[in-house]
Amino acid sequence: MKKILLANIGNRNLTYQGKEYSAWKSQDSFRDFTKQLREQITETLPEIGEQILSRLFEENFIRPEQFEKIVLFASNQILEKKNDQDTIHEAFILKEFLFNQYSISVDVVVNEGRVTDNNALLKYYRYHFAEYLASGEHDVVICDAGGTPQQKAALKIAAEYILPADRFLIYYVNKDGPVEEFRQVEYRRIIDEEQIAALVQHGQFAGALTLLESLPNELQNPLVGKLLRIGALRLEFFWSDAQGLVESAWKEMPRLGFLSAFKAEKLATAYESFKADFPNKNRFFLLGERFEIAEYHFLNRNFSQAVLGYSIFLETFLNEFIRNATEFDLVGNYGHFSRRLADFVNRSSNLTSFFGGTVIPGVPLHIKFAQTLAEPGSPTNQFLLEFERINSVTNRTRKGLDELRNGMAHSGKSIDEKILNANVPDFSGLLARTRELLGLPSENSFLQLSRLILQELRR
Repeated sequence: MKKILLANIGNRNLTYQGKEYSAWKSQDSFRDFTKQLREQITETLPEIGEQILSRLFEENFIRPEQFEKIVLFASNQILEKKNDQDTIHEAFILKEFLFNQYSISVDVVVNEGRVTDNNALLKYYRYHFAEYLASGEHDVVICDAGGTPQQKAALKIAAEYILPADRFLIYYVNKDGPVEEFRQVEYRRIIDEEQIAALVQHGQFAGALTLLESLPNELQNPLVGKLLRIGALRLEFFWSDAQGLVESAWKEMPRLGFLSAFKAEKLATAYESFKADFPNKNRFFLLGERFEIAEYHFLNRNFSQAVLGYSIFLETFLNEFIRNATEFDLVGNYGHFSRRLADFVNRSSNLTSFFGGTVIPGVPLHIKFAQTLAEPGSPTNQFLLEFERINSVTNRTRKGLDELRNGMAHSGKSIDEKILNANVPDFSGLLARTRELLGLPSENSFLQLSRLILQELRR
């Protein structure tokens, strides 16, 4: 793969008759001195030398034939009163010299802004990096010796953040010492880790993981990566995969009690109170997981996903309970058995009077039918009363969680806090009561996971 050499230039790059500008003790500014050399380039070129970039080639750090192009960043501060050190003329002289010496194409990129303005310099380098990267696949070599301190810093920061870590090298050419190769990655690590932290604080585990994996391998925290992956898998309902990750990372996580409870499926401690109605412990554990996801979305003010998540929890609860108590397997074949259940109620149940006639399959029917099965006063029945209260049909208000979900599913309507409160006024209270009934710890385990990730990230 061909390389591009990028370099800021200063008045130490160019020599004339073997001496750099400072040794000439010229009365002219550097800008004027080089302007005169450039205007007489035919005569002066044989006496021109270059003592920084040339060392990279001559000391065999890089070979000229590897390079497709050299890019010289030059200054021409047109709005500045003090611009006597500008390198615009030097750049065009060096363009001739380097092409003649090494047969490499040279681009001169002129910056007309201030060479001490860090913000403007970062924008300038970012723009030109994008331009050269768009022209094809290149590895980049940066010569860090010329230019103002601000130019040097901005060029390296832009390179570090924009370029893949394995696609660029930086060389520093000491005036009276060796050429040194070094990598600079700490700026990018700090910036990326703060972005990762911001994503984690908003529940975006998958996005944070993608950003973490873009860092060089040696800067990635393996434990943070595993924790982010666990969070992302749980939010996508891939519980088995998430539990497998907990097991594989256990030696690194001796203090993670909430994750050990997750792996052991013991987060919802009230199982004994529900055991008669939910004999499959694993499926009851997954009910708790579905609730935790819904609540976590609410805590992150993602109200649409919170409504969807709680609706899934509610429907799963009903389907599991009815399947366990009757022949109507709403889990195994929802469409078929929900129709059979409606037929059964229409033939033999007084529930039809509640609905004012023939009943149709759906959540309102499942809520009322489940109430005929549940033990009065039982935790299961307490949930059914909560579900009745938040369903627009069973509460007879035309307002409820189902109306919000249907608006999302059928009309593409999003949900904000005002809309949620208008339709389910005590949604936060509902979440608190659900957590208590399930016997879940007082703090959502995704919040615990987020806090742990942030601690590890900044360790």
